Amino acid sequence: MGKRIFKYELDLQQKQGIMMPAGAEVLSVQPQMGQLCMWAAVDVEAPPELRHFVLYATGEELPADHGRFVATVQGAGGALVFHLFEVQQ
Repeated sequence: MGKRIFKYELDLQQKQGIMMPAGAEVLSVQPQMGQLCMWAAVDVEAPPELRHFVLYATGEELPADHGRFVATVQGAGGALVFHLFEVQQ
C-alpha cells in the first residue's frame, strides 16, 4: 500500500504520547485553524507504536535529556513560540 501523509493533533501540554505507525517520519509541525498539528509520512502497513513528544516554550530550561529536536512552531500570531522534541521513554 505504500506511504501516506497523516496528520496528528498535538495538545498544548508539555508531555504527550502519539500512536503512529512504526518508523513514521515527522515532516512538519504547524498550527492549523487554531490547532497545533504534526504531519508525518507513514507506512500504513507498519505496526503502531507509541512515540513521546515534549513541548518547551522559548526561555524554558531544557533538561540534559531533552530529546531530539523536531520543530519550532509559533502560535497566537507569533506571541508564543514552542519547540517540539521527541524523547525516548
